[in-house]
Amino acid sequence: MLARVIGSWRRSLLWVALLGLVVALLATLVWLAGRYEASQVQERLEREAAGATSDVRSAFTRNVQSLQALQVSERLKSGASTSTWVLAADALLRNQREWLRLEWRDTALVPLVHADSPYRPPAFARLGRSNAQAEVALACAYARRVSGP
Repeated sequence: MLARVIGSWRRSLLWVALLGLVVALLATLVWLAGRYEASQVQERLEREAAGATSDVRSAFTRNVQSLQALQVSERLKSGASTSTWVLAADALLRNQREWLRLEWRDTALVPLVHADSPYRPPAFARLGRSNAQAEVALACAYARRVSGP
């Protein structure tokens, strides 16, 4: 009789151990599936962020090329007047709604003429342009140092 109780006990213990292993296996499977899903979401976010970064860089490159074309077209014209520059700058400002103001400066960084966006109030109407001269000088010095825009 004692042998029968011990045998029954062993069988019950084996079934409990098997059930515990199955539950542990299922819990591990659910955890791994969650980790896989999270990694898929992370990869998709990284791809979308890379695409957005590429789009922004392309837009900035197009903007720089537009500004450089404005500068080159005025240099190539003999006797370029400020009125033709203002007309070309106004056309650029109508096409680029995010731009607020374009300025044509001489080599001493003194503004010769400017054009403001038709979509927003003038950028320096309240505080004046002279307050930002230090930032302009720093930006131009950096552009000269790196030989870029």
